[in-house]
Amino acid sequence: MQCDVIHNFLAAVEALHQEAKRPKEYGTGEVLYDSEAKMLDIIYRNPELNAVRLSKLMGITRGAVTQTSKKLEDKGYIICYQQEGNNKAKYYKLTDQGQTMKAARNEYHKAANQKICDYIKTLDGQEVDIITDFLKTIKHLPVCEFECSEHCHCMKE
Repeated sequence: MQCDVIHNFLAAVEALHQEAKRPKEYGTGEVLYDSEAKMLDIIYRNPELNAVRLSKLMGITRGAVTQTSKKLEDKGYIICYQQEGNNKAKYYKLTDQGQTMKAARNEYHKAANQKICDYIKTLDGQEVDIITDFLKTIKHLPVCEFECSEHCHCMKE
């Protein structure tokens, strides 16, 4: 039984990892990759952000910022500009279309979060505590693969 729990947990983590790699359509007819969505979110929260600061906030190189921002600019979601008197630094801000995409993404995630909340509401307090304890425990363990062994107490007899 315990092995089933761990296998299902790892399968869920892998599914989330794979899902993050796929571009998503948020109801606007356009798709965004996770890196593009992350950049939109950071630019939204940090108006008039320059490329150096953006690369630090995203944890990526300035070259990666240039590549991703070019894709977002081509899609019409952001504009890249230079401030008067500073011809060196590039700055970014969302366009109206970028604001629309950000709002669509927010609604997409709000709906997904609501489904999770609705499920958790069906559980009693003890069940929630057990799930919470399991997640707190496993997040600190270097588990990437799991195989039942002959010493596992959950082996079926």
